[in-house]
Amino acid sequence: MSVTTSGAARTTSTSPQTIGQRYELSGPPLRGGMGDLYRAYDLSLDREVAVKLMRADLADDDQRTELVRRFRREARLLARMRHPGTPAVFDTGEDDGRPFLVMEYVEGATLRNLIDEVQPVPRDWTVYVIAQICAVLARAHELSLVHRDLKPDNVLLCADGTVKVVDFGLAIVTDSSSTHLTPPGVVTGDWRYRAPECDLGIASSRTDLYAVGRILEELLEQTPADDDLWELAALLTHNRPQDRPKDATDVLAPLTPLLRRPSPLPGFVTATTPEGYVETTTGLTGGASRRGQTGHPEWTPAALRRIRASAAEHAEQGRPGRAVDLLRTVLDDPHAPEDALMDVRRDLANLLVEAGETGDALRACNDALTVMTRRLPEDHPAVVSLRLTLARLHARAGDVTTAADLYATVAEDLGGQASTRSERATATRELAIMQAGAGDRAGAEAILTGLLADLRDAAHVDDEQVIATVDALMLVRAPVRRYVPPARGARG
Repeated sequence: MSVTTSGAARTTSTSPQTIGQRYELSGPPLRGGMGDLYRAYDLSLDREVAVKLMRADLADDDQRTELVRRFRREARLLARMRHPGTPAVFDTGEDDGRPFLVMEYVEGATLRNLIDEVQPVPRDWTVYVIAQICAVLARAHELSLVHRDLKPDNVLLCADGTVKVVDFGLAIVTDSSSTHLTPPGVVTGDWRYRAPECDLGIASSRTDLYAVGRILEELLEQTPADDDLWELAALLTHNRPQDRPKDATDVLAPLTPLLRRPSPLPGFVTATTPEGYVETTTGLTGGASRRGQTGHPEWTPAALRRIRASAAEHAEQGRPGRAVDLLRTVLDDPHAPEDALMDVRRDLANLLVEAGETGDALRACNDALTVMTRRLPEDHPAVVSLRLTLARLHARAGDVTTAADLYATVAEDLGGQASTRSERATATRELAIMQAGAGDRAGAEAILTGLLADLRDAAHVDDEQVIATVDALMLVRAPVRRYVPPARGARG
């Protein structure tokens, strides 16, 4: 089986074509939300590959520039995964204005095949598979990638015992533009594995862990009800994201001591010892090395402006790593004047958010805010913008409690000032979304209803804020669909 989007619709067959002057596409593609996925042949290296090509019908879309930017950024982050549990990324490019991504072609049985054909699934294989999935997620979440479509059909079990998580077609790179990532009425992923907060358009690392819990329940379907793994499944599938483990490494910790050499699995695994059966590392973290300063340049205002302009140019040309390194050469120099570095710290924080480095971005935002609040008031637009970014980063990391506290503080600090009414409305609305995601939809609806009344009563009505608040109300009021999992030991 190739790297495919199992639930995507197949398009009609097209004539053979070659893209990038070396990749010959074959067969009808599988259509995903942003790209068509092809089985292809690399004419230069004489091998089969999988090619994801941005859909042609998006070429004239009003949001094409933003879609192309996201496609390329996700391609860079997928390439940096460098994990044995995901298909390797070989190349990226553009053909006739359409960006494409070239990946390893993977063959294997799906986890769905295993669940349907082998019951009960041996416990050692259940532990092994879940541990491998969590190892992949730990690396993906480190890069701010949320899969959003984890299910047994998107997990491959190869003949050598390697477990591959495939089909990142619905994956998103969490950024700071908004807490909720999908508009009202847009559904992502299979509802049986979709966390409740996805109904609100929210996705974080804990969203993927919910899907892992549902997969674990299916693997345990004929397992005795007193097995401890059922408790792990219950923990992962809590309705409230804050009640689930914070990240995949928290799930790996209790699983690692349970890993044993898996028993034979005829018809699925031919290797006597799976190559990666104890491979639970999250892979290399990447990141460019920093060169030490050989001198102490004079950081004049003009020099700092040139550095910032050069970093902005690198980022604009798709080289965020080089831009980050350039700014860090300033911040790492102990001779750089602290009072001149406020803008550099803010630029670094924004770049790290854009590059998908959530952990570093959180630290950079905190550092920048520490410096900025010494010189600027709490309601200064630049300070407010960065505080909102910090709240969104916590939300992306699944820490909805901290995010909600930050939104509430921003809304309270801004008060009823006319000059910051839009920012206060944004903070209040995001607070309501966090509250709904934590399970209090009634409270969230009350907040949004009050906000909508305030916006409509204002002397100058902000139509964009009104529309955004109405959209949020639609999300909060939408009926919640729940999947009833199999009972413990249902057929045991």
